[in-house]
Formats: sequence, structure tokens, C-alpha cells
Amino acid sequence: MADAFLTTQRTWLGQKLALGEEAVSEVSRHVMEVYREPLRIYFRGMAGKGRDDADDVVQGFFSDRLSRPDFLPAWQKSGLPLRRWLMNAFCFYMQERRRQEKRDRRGLGEDGVPEIADPSPSADVAMDRAYAVSLVRLALETTRAECAAAGLGDHWRIFVRHHLEGRPYADLASALGVTPERASIMARTVRRRFARTLEAFFDREGLDPERAQREIRSLLEVIPW
Repeated sequence: MADAFLTTQRTWLGQKLALGEEAVSEVSRHVMEVYREPLRIYFRGMAGKGRDDADDVVQGFFSDRLSRPDFLPAWQKSGLPLRRWLMNAFCFYMQERRRQEKRDRRGLGEDGVPEIADPSPSADVAMDRAYAVSLVRLALETTRAECAAAGLGDHWRIFVRHHLEGRPYADLASALGVTPERASIMARTVRRRFARTLEAFFDREGLDPERAQREIRSLLEVIPW
């Protein structure tokens, strides 16, 4: 457990959390940006969620948990991947909501609040898939902006059209007036940038480099390209 704490202390999140209130706000924005949609999907996979609106529930969860000064430091000490910590916390949050609803209903002489059951394995898989998509999309958008700033717009277009759209280098090279070999090199330049960006995001999640590589491989397998 101590090793996990020291590892997360060296990450972007750990460094930010040590800098004070303004930096903690930046961490909270990052968490919400990456996890809003995955948690919405996780919520939809819960039995007993009733008629609650996914957006309202997830926003309520963020407002409640991220406002607690000990919430993210406790994650640091847990040794868990951040998404697992958030999934566990979200389940507890939903149980708290149900208990409060029951108290409110009893006060009004009403019954019928559904129990929250543990999410099914399929809900966990859906959460992992949505998390992977969210993180990869964020890394892609960051890489796109970096390429635009560096004058690598053609490199980016070749990368996207080959790797995401499946178009052959020969077709892309002809349109740009370069050789297929050159088109491959241009795409590889962007792929390296994208890999570095994705690794940086995993660093923010509190994973050491070796574990991050395993996470990248496993999560990319569940992305519905």
C-alpha cells in the first residue's frame, strides 16, 4: 500500500493534489472530463436505479465526492486505478441516495423506493469500454491540437484516415503528392505523439509506466472501432 502511495505521489494527479486548492480544482475538472460519460453508462447498467436522470445523478456524485478534501487523497492511498475507485464510490453514493429517498418517503407516508443492486459484470465491462473511449478521444483531441500547432496537419489527416478509417497509404499519398513510404512515416510521427499523450493521461490516473502499458493494451481491445 505504501508503494502505491509513493507511486501516485509522483504522478501528475499526486503533484497537483499537493499544490493547493486551485490545483485540486484542475484535478476535479480532469476527473469530470474523463469520467462523466463512463459513469453515466455505468449508472444505466445498475439495477434499481429507478427513474433517476443519469446526468443529474453523475453531476450530484461529482459535486458530493469531489468537494470532499479527503476523497482524492484517499484514492492515492488505496492503490486502486482511479476508475475503480470512482466506480466503488459511485455505488456507495447511489446507496446513500436510496437511503435518503426512503427516509423522505417514510416522512410522507409513501413506500416503493427500489433497492440498488451491485452492478452486473456487463455494467463493469461497459464502464471500462466507455472509459477507454473517453480517454482515447481526449488523447486524440490533444494530439490533433498539438499537430495543428506544430504545422503537422497533413500528418494528422494521414494518421486519422489510415488508422481510424482504414484507408491505404497509397490512396492517401497520391492525394497529397507524396510517396506511400513518406505517408507511412508521417502517420508514424503522429502515432508516437498520440502514444505519448495517452501514456501521459494514464500517468494522471496514477499508474506506473509498466502498468500503464498493460492498461492501454487491455482497454484498446474493448474500444468499438
